[in-house]
Amino acid sequence: MFRFPFRGGRILKTGIAVFLTAWICQFFGFPPAFAVITAIVTIDPTVTDSIKKAAIRFPASAIGAFYTVVFVAIFGHAPITYTLSAVLTILTCYRLNLHAGLLVATLTAVAMVDTVGSNAITAFFTRLGSTSIGLLVSIAVNILILPPQYTTNIETHMQHIRSQLGPFIRMAFEPLLKPDEWKTEKATKEMKLIQKEIDVTAGLLQLQERDVFHPFVAHHKEQITVHEKQLKSLQMIAHHLINIMEAPMRHAHWTTDEREWLVQCSYDLSEQLEPEHAFDPTLHERQKVELTRLFFNDQQRIGSRAELPSETIILYEMLALYDQVDQFYNPREITFS
Repeated sequence: MFRFPFRGGRILKTGIAVFLTAWICQFFGFPPAFAVITAIVTIDPTVTDSIKKAAIRFPASAIGAFYTVVFVAIFGHAPITYTLSAVLTILTCYRLNLHAGLLVATLTAVAMVDTVGSNAITAFFTRLGSTSIGLLVSIAVNILILPPQYTTNIETHMQHIRSQLGPFIRMAFEPLLKPDEWKTEKATKEMKLIQKEIDVTAGLLQLQERDVFHPFVAHHKEQITVHEKQLKSLQMIAHHLINIMEAPMRHAHWTTDEREWLVQCSYDLSEQLEPEHAFDPTLHERQKVELTRLFFNDQQRIGSRAELPSETIILYEMLALYDQVDQFYNPREITFS
């Protein structure tokens, strides 16, 4: 219902959920503590998770409340009551695959011990009622107030990945002219950071895809599909750059003019990938055609050599980079290689 840039959106929603839960419990005469605890721990990163997990958390809470009522009746408010209530709640939830409700159920079981009096049945249903209020309020708040929206973060991450991969392409081919420029250890460390950000972005895409049905989130399935394909292209660019890092550049038997032209191609490709530069399909296609011609000329030149030459490896990886950049700007149904 409300959407505005606010980095602490989940904190705000938790505060609203706590206030509404406590107010509703007081209105109906329920003790608010259990409901508030439930509301705090059930604000999930997606609306889908909130709804699906609520169906698990309610029976799990009932199990925890049941064990507490039983053991209070047997042992009273003794340390063994806390222990057995917590341990058996955990074991039962694991056995019944109620993992999503484990935390709520255990908190309910332990927190109930001191509040169960002579009327155990009333205490049992009161706790379930207050827990239900906490669950329902957290779902409603997650749906209506600042619904989970990851599109902006996804696009920001992808732009950052592009801005990192662009210079990396230039660095990858500079050893053709300056063999001592490429520092493998430093490059490997930087590439690991890029791959880590790619993984984070993939996780955000999965979260966004779960809520594709949400009427209050401004995104479409088609937009998510485009982002998924573009991220896959960036992932493959990183993969091919790793291969280039390990290619024996200094052993390539190219002329100085050919080496300079390949480095210039890498600079042009780098600029076209970076967010601040525009993609030039004409230049991109022309260089790709020339690279393909050079690739096949090298194949004829090497003949039947048993060992795969450096030139073949480098040109193949470079052509693969061109393909992935093209696919990034023209996402479609493709097979990544």
